[in-house]
Amino acid sequence: MRAVKVSSWDELYEKPGNYMFNANNEGIVANCPNGCGDIIAIPFVKANTVWQWDGNTNEPTITPSIQRRGEKCNWHGFLTRGEWVTV
Repeated sequence: MRAVKVSSWDELYEKPGNYMFNANNEGIVANCPNGCGDIIAIPFVKANTVWQWDGNTNEPTITPSIQRRGEKCNWHGFLTRGEWVTV
């Protein structure tokens, strides 16, 4: 699924996979690519964070994988070159 960069919270909620960078590009928030409607936060600047970002704002790659576990959504995958890939 294509990750679409948006510029507002309203756009973020429109479609699974939409994402936007938070202040100072310290992470992204995304509409869960699984389609559950949850907004997920993926930080990559804080000292204890797991994720690293390649610096590309239009087709980002974030490593390692992103795994969500919960009552409503269980999604595991990658954001690679602007694509959400489910494993």
